[in-house]
Amino acid sequence: LNSSLQALLHTGPLMQYFLSQAYVRDVNKINIHGYKGRLAHSFGTLANELWSSKKRSISPKGLHHEMATLVDQV
Repeated sequence: LNSSLQALLHTGPLMQYFLSQAYVRDVNKINIHGYKGRLAHSFGTLANELWSSKKRSISPKGLHHEMATLVDQV
C-alpha cells in the first residue's frame, strides 16, 4: 500500500485534481452499486493532510480503514 500511495500522491495532475476539490463534482452519489465517493473522499483527505501538513510522516489510517470497509461490502 505504501509504494502505491507514494506513486499516486506524487502524480502532479492527480494531486491537482484532489487538492483543488475538483473530484467532488465527479463523484456519482446516486449509483446504487457504488460507494458514494467514500474512497475518493478518503484519498482527498489524505492528500490534503500530506500536502498541507508540516508533519514528517502521515499515517493513511483513514484511507486504509475505508478500503477495508469497502472490501468487506463486495
